[in-house]
Amino acid sequence: MNEDLLLGMKLFKDSGQASDDDSELSDEPDDADVMPYNADQIEAIIAKAEGWERALVTLYFFTGIRRGEALALTWDRVHLDRDRALINRSLSVRYGITTPKTKSSRRMIQYGPRVRADCRSNGKGSSYAASTSSPTRVAARPTCAGRLM
Repeated sequence: MNEDLLLGMKLFKDSGQASDDDSELSDEPDDADVMPYNADQIEAIIAKAEGWERALVTLYFFTGIRRGEALALTWDRVHLDRDRALINRSLSVRYGITTPKTKSSRRMIQYGPRVRADCRSNGKGSSYAASTSSPTRVAARPTCAGRLM
């Protein structure tokens, strides 16, 4: 591992845990929305992705779908004609493909024209998805924790 990275981790570890007194150090209100990427960064990430990866990344950014839900999603559950996808499975390294733990996690998500277009041109309507008779995952080669599933 890079020595600079290890040094940074040590400094972070030695800095102690955040306390209630530390809240005054932030200029953001407690209920502020977390935005890890700005619009330009999102567009750059999507532009770099190709094929099914582009469809997957677009789903992540524009629907808020969880990683395990997206990795377990199959094209037969993506309804491009209705701009909706049925979320009723999750994929994890430990348990494989499972049903969600709670009823509220089983849901139909709605998406807009941007997601539909990327899914149609890079996924469901593409030659990859049409080349197999069995339900294929949106993520053609899903990985969890660096392992091929």
